[in-house]
Amino acid sequence: YQTVRENILTGTLVPGTRLTLAELSERFGVSPIPIREALRQLEQEGLIEMKPHVKIVVRGVSVREAIWVAEMRIVLEPPAAREAAAHMTDADLAVIQAHFTEMLAYADAGDLEGVQRARLAVNDALFSLLPNRRWHRTLMGLWETLQRYRNAFQGVESIEEARAGTVRIMEAIARRDLDEIEQCYRDRRQGTLDTVLAWAARTEEQPDATPEGAAAPANEPSQGANRSRPSMTPSIGGDGGRRGPPSRRGKPRRARRRRQPSTAPRAR
Repeated sequence: YQTVRENILTGTLVPGTRLTLAELSERFGVSPIPIREALRQLEQEGLIEMKPHVKIVVRGVSVREAIWVAEMRIVLEPPAAREAAAHMTDADLAVIQAHFTEMLAYADAGDLEGVQRARLAVNDALFSLLPNRRWHRTLMGLWETLQRYRNAFQGVESIEEARAGTVRIMEAIARRDLDEIEQCYRDRRQGTLDTVLAWAARTEEQPDATPEGAAAPANEPSQGANRSRPSMTPSIGGDGGRRGPPSRRGKPRRARRRRQPSTAPRAR
């Protein structure tokens, strides 16, 4: 489950990729039963689309959804960073700085994927200090949704830009400057939104479009399926209309013949 999920989030499995139980079972060397359970979890998270007896496809995310996620991060992350930093201990700061050092090593090696992974660890270590656990889970879920576009963003945000933005945040965290921490995250999330908008403009996609290769939406009902079917109710009027069998209640009663008295003389 974790391996497939990470491959989807990092873009190794791009939107539109078709998966099969047999292929995944062979790749991971396990029976189809745990594979099927993992796929159900991925479907619940919206990462794949399962169609019974047809196919399993890595689900795409619309450009409009990516914009919405970026806008939500601008609202949620700055105050979350301020709140989390207010609860930070010296031990917590040491953990955050260790992840930051790891990020700098990836940046020096030119490993953008490593930079993104270490930067996520920095944010996760900070936001895990939030007393509101739901707030923390929401932020990480938003990051994972937007992470599916990271491969498309490559070339828009360079490693140096990623490094510079995180360095500024880390300096504010080390000083425990809550106002500066909040402002750094606000500026950073505005930059993310600008990146998404620039990417969407370059690809010349409509806001509701999905990335190339993404799974197409479910087929709409065909035009013929919406045509009105002929009524099965018997016609009860109109020239030339077919009449159904008359009801028993409406059928005229048959006149009974009255027996006439006999005029022949009776035998004595």
